[in-house]
Amino acid sequence: MLAIDSPGGTLVSIGVPFPTIRYKSRRFPDVLNSDSSAGNHGVKRTEPYQLLIADDDAGFREVLRAIFEPLFLLFEAGSGEEAVEIVEGEHVDLILIDMNMHKLTGLDTVRIVKQIDSRLPCILCTSDATDELREQAREVDVWSVLAKPVRKRELLTNVASAIDSTYGDSDVSSPFGSMN
Repeated sequence: MLAIDSPGGTLVSIGVPFPTIRYKSRRFPDVLNSDSSAGNHGVKRTEPYQLLIADDDAGFREVLRAIFEPLFLLFEAGSGEEAVEIVEGEHVDLILIDMNMHKLTGLDTVRIVKQIDSRLPCILCTSDATDELREQAREVDVWSVLAKPVRKRELLTNVASAIDSTYGDSDVSSPFGSMN
């Protein structure tokens, strides 16, 4: 809640239901400034990729933040609804999303997000990675389904693969080598 005194003495209150948390990367890897021979179709990427982490577990978001903050501009959402709001208002290159959240599940959120940006790669994380869920995820064009607890190497490999396939940037995995 933000309260502002106006010149006439009246108080104006503005409620903000879902704060958008934005973390700027402390360092950008050389891959983001690579030349046209780097496999990114001749486009020189000068901005970091923007990653949205959507999970109602703040501890899991914190773990993912520690992994990706040095390499990406991060957004965080504690719910599917907040994730949708971020995608509507910000440019997002990739989403890491939990399946089991309140109100909107990960799949429900992906369905909505894909209506906003059909190309946006979404990686679903779940403690219940059944064959049925994997099939439902394929139907809504989820990039991959990762079983929790997620191994760091598997997470990094999937993120790099999704970025390479979607944006033609095969060198994005280079900085991940030292993080495995």
